[in-house]
Amino acid sequence: PLKTITPAYQKRLQRLRLHDEERNYKSLTTNLKTAASLKDDNVTAKSMMYATSVGLNMVVAPITFGTFMYFFAGSIFSR
Repeated sequence: PLKTITPAYQKRLQRLRLHDEERNYKSLTTNLKTAASLKDDNVTAKSMMYATSVGLNMVVAPITFGTFMYFFAGSIFSR
């Protein structure tokens, strides 16, 4: 004898299906980056840009100063 499916039973089945879909979705998206890890990557990139900028200035500043002194030292020290 086949019973008729009650609306409460249908509602429960629908809720269980949604629960199963949500569980599958969470298992698929566990390896995606979160906002916090993206922020950490951004901070790392900014600190690397700062380190590169400081290093570049340590190279460029003496060259610039030397060029300035080469061309203008005679007029500065001859007075």
